[in-house]
Amino acid sequence: MKLAKHHIELLLLFALLLIGMSMYLIPVNDMPFGDVDAATHFGIGDYAGTTNMPVETLPPYLDRAKGHVNNHKIWYPPQYHHNIALLQIISGERIIGPYLLIAFEGMLIGTAVFLLIRHLFGMWAGFLAGILSLFSMRDINVYLWSQWPQQISYFYLPVILYTAYRYLTSAFEGKPKLVYLYLTALLCVFQYFQHPQGLLHSAAALGIFSLVMIIKERKMPFDWIHIAVAGVIFLVLFLPTLKYTGELSEQQAGIKLGLSNVGGFFSWFIPQDNFHGTPETYFSFKDMYGYWLIPFILLGVVFLFMKRDTKHLLMLSWMLSLYILFHLKLFGILDYRTHRMLAAESHLFYPLIVLGIMFLITFISSLVSAERRVVTGIIILLFAGMFWVWNAQPALARLQSANDPLSRVNPAEYDAMNYLQMNIPEDAVYLSAGTAVYPVKKWMYILAQRSAAYDSNLIGTEHEFANLSSYVVVDYSQLVMLGRQDVAQQLIGWEQQTLQNDTLLYNQENIRVYKLER
Repeated sequence: MKLAKHHIELLLLFALLLIGMSMYLIPVNDMPFGDVDAATHFGIGDYAGTTNMPVETLPPYLDRAKGHVNNHKIWYPPQYHHNIALLQIISGERIIGPYLLIAFEGMLIGTAVFLLIRHLFGMWAGFLAGILSLFSMRDINVYLWSQWPQQISYFYLPVILYTAYRYLTSAFEGKPKLVYLYLTALLCVFQYFQHPQGLLHSAAALGIFSLVMIIKERKMPFDWIHIAVAGVIFLVLFLPTLKYTGELSEQQAGIKLGLSNVGGFFSWFIPQDNFHGTPETYFSFKDMYGYWLIPFILLGVVFLFMKRDTKHLLMLSWMLSLYILFHLKLFGILDYRTHRMLAAESHLFYPLIVLGIMFLITFISSLVSAERRVVTGIIILLFAGMFWVWNAQPALARLQSANDPLSRVNPAEYDAMNYLQMNIPEDAVYLSAGTAVYPVKKWMYILAQRSAAYDSNLIGTEHEFANLSSYVVVDYSQLVMLGRQDVAQQLIGWEQQTLQNDTLLYNQENIRVYKLER
């Protein structure tokens, strides 16, 4: 029995979801993972889930360090954080429930790319672009070490481009499909709810594409009443959220107008001097893609310029919008956020790679006498083999690396933080001593829901909150795992000398908690 096309598409979509979930679930267990901002974002949602209340202001243990950024409020709409809380409540699991959601959201880029490219260039092109996107090292790295909400916001962009394309093409044909216009408005709001930066990408891409189409068709096809209705839909949902972002400082918005580094316009992206905790490899094309993919990207761009039909103009508009956003810093705009915009790059590059493969197949088929399907099969097999060795296997290994027990909170630390959460005052500050891995220190105070004095040293006495500490957590558990008996002995000496007159409250699994009596 021959399957109908829509049945095949459903099977391909299911395959994308299955492959994506099998990949993104690799790091998920009953202990959290992540660095940079991962603990902070989890902490906001965790507080909402623990208190069973929506959050508008930062939890006390985050407000002490970050409250100055936005007048003690959270920095943007709380949907991402409330989703964490909802999954905690629904699943009854503090860690696994939210991380199942984070994993599911993380792999949705494959589905989003499939939806757009399938409509523009066909089912198999969409499937291949979706598969390649799942192995995006940049997306995987963001998932593993930061879990930025704007990454989920970026995933909306291919879907927004799809709905906007359906509306605009129908409008230019004189038969506007209004459902796609209103869907675009709703999706833009939902994208903003996840993070405002994603909406900036959508506005840039849609603005450029609309302008290009008006110039190309030499007419304005829009019914302004329809546009106004879409605008009302957007504003009714958007305006109430301004209370979260309205007080962001100029410094955090990153606006300092003025032209600089004109030579930077000849680069695709200019790394910042301050990586803001982002690994240097994040900015490396070699580490994120591999130089071998450059010819395919360039062929994809050539293919778009050669064709210049409506669908090709959409892709070119998307590419131009990214270029403009990446270079806003040269005008003194959003300098602080530019490095995070780079996280949206692969969502364009992998479709371009697929278009480059299509172009190569067409070109070689015109030169040889073999059937096109034979040429297609050979090229796809060769590409798949190289991609598996140079991209897919490293991506899977990167996901597996998150299971290193030293990179995340261990059960002993988790239990100790539960003790702090239940037994010391909410406004208390504790001094962290002995925890060897810096990201784990951040996770521990988030799990305890208490402020902590810590820094990169084994004993965080230089931290600005150290003099406010009324408790001390002495953690030997990681030193035991590392086999660092020498360092553990030094810490024992410090503990005996410094805390001999203080009250021992907790002594379990190589972790001790003291109440300072001074």
